[in-house]
Amino acid sequence: MGVRHAFKWLGSVFAVVLLGGCAFTFWPIIPEALPDQSGVMAVESLTRDGSNILVHVRLDRVPHEGFVSVFLYRDDAKVGEDSKLVAAGDGQEASFSFDPAVLGAYRAIVFFDGIALRQSELTVSAANP
Repeated sequence: MGVRHAFKWLGSVFAVVLLGGCAFTFWPIIPEALPDQSGVMAVESLTRDGSNILVHVRLDRVPHEGFVSVFLYRDDAKVGEDSKLVAAGDGQEASFSFDPAVLGAYRAIVFFDGIALRQSELTVSAANP
């Protein structure tokens, strides 16, 4: 009877160890919803004004105060970046100016608190001064 009791005890210890490990490998069937990171809608214009590249950004539904950033690339090279602090609310605006505008294809990427919102392109050519 003592040996049988020892096997039952060892069997229950192994069962607890093996089944207890399942809690660490549990994968939910439905993943939890990700919170809305930005809630921000961006309207952007990328234009040329003489020898400058102008980026005008209007942000709608800004949930909290944060930084709006613009990274400007010419072809594949980063030629500028700038950030401005905007308050929470609707219709917040920010303007950025980069110089000089030489011939090439420009791309501006707008971020709000590190989240990419919008990308625009502008080609500066001899035919389109």
